[in-house]
Amino acid sequence: MYEFCPDDQNRGRFQNSDGPQMVVQALALEDGGKVTACGAAAVAAAATRNEQIKEMFMDMGVDELLIHLLTKYAKDDEILHVACDAIRSLVTDDDQRPATSKVFRNAIRIVKGGAMDSILAAFLQQPKSSPLLHILCTTLKCLAVNDEICKEFSAQGGLDIMVQFFEYAILHGNRAMAKSVCALLRQLAKSDTNKEAIVGRGVLKQIITMMTKFPDDRAILQEAFVTVASLTLRSPANARKAVEAGAVDMAALIMGKYPCAAHLQRQGCQMLRNLAVRNPENRPVMIEKKLPDLIRKAKLAHHICYDVGAAALRDMGFDDYL
Repeated sequence: MYEFCPDDQNRGRFQNSDGPQMVVQALALEDGGKVTACGAAAVAAAATRNEQIKEMFMDMGVDELLIHLLTKYAKDDEILHVACDAIRSLVTDDDQRPATSKVFRNAIRIVKGGAMDSILAAFLQQPKSSPLLHILCTTLKCLAVNDEICKEFSAQGGLDIMVQFFEYAILHGNRAMAKSVCALLRQLAKSDTNKEAIVGRGVLKQIITMMTKFPDDRAILQEAFVTVASLTLRSPANARKAVEAGAVDMAALIMGKYPCAAHLQRQGCQMLRNLAVRNPENRPVMIEKKLPDLIRKAKLAHHICYDVGAAALRDMGFDDYL
């Protein structure tokens, strides 16, 4: 793989010396080998944390070239990898200097150009054990920026494919794949239609199974909490199903096991709040599992847990939630 680590000064030199133009010209040559791979890697490196370079590349039509690479080289792991890296760099809001960013617009344009279709097609051509699959998932997540795109992805069969791969990744202990598919499902759940479809396919139970499979991986556990919180937001029916799947039991186990993990504790509090706020029948289960005590400990130990912890206690029915 090609690694480029330019600093801001070198990005400025690259920008001012026709660097973007030369990279686009190199990609247009499409030799299908080192030049193509290096060109895509250069886009990824140069556009990272630099809004102006992102805009320059988009104005030059680099998105069309990258989408073409995704389609033509769907079985070439090297080119596919760097092309995905380049696309993510163009749609990630990682430059805090400008007052506004065009990455949302970039993502919509890239999706309309066929990138999501090409990535999904490439996904199906990879073996289920391929390490590239989590790169493809991460890229799909970055492109699923609005309700329309999320629903269209599902309408094309993408949701069913991801649920199947999620189950496979958990069963075979593929941590990176399990985490990245879980994150993609969370993004897709921003569409209420997809949310119900995801829960209807048994994903809540799969998430609990994932937590059981990787009890020592805090990144996966945190992603699980966030995803369950997303799937149960403003949905009493889904909150009920999450408790039935074992979400409360896992919260008690994980929050008790990792009291010093501030962000993990915060996401656990948020999930519990969603399970309690519209479902009074869930509250006795949480109290029985001593979760209010764990929430209070998180509030005292981590300032980032105070607000969401207080909200969770309030929605469990406690008057002394502050």
